[in-house]
Amino acid sequence: MTIHERTVTEAAVVATVLDYFDGWFDGDAARMQRALHPDLAKRALEPDGRSLDETTAASMVDVTTLWAPS
Repeated sequence: MTIHERTVTEAAVVATVLDYFDGWFDGDAARMQRALHPDLAKRALEPDGRSLDETTAASMVDVTTLWAPS
């Protein structure tokens, strides 16, 4: 990887992280959507120890709008 390729890659990673973070805290669904892969699936074991909670990219984008500053 050349220095130029590394710089371009690093800039893309930073832009994605900022879209995720700032999108969430600013309630900006478009930025959140840019940051997430459409097939994202976050899964967590429920307290009952037997079922999974699943969060999709679409649900994260939808919830982001609830955080929009008034």
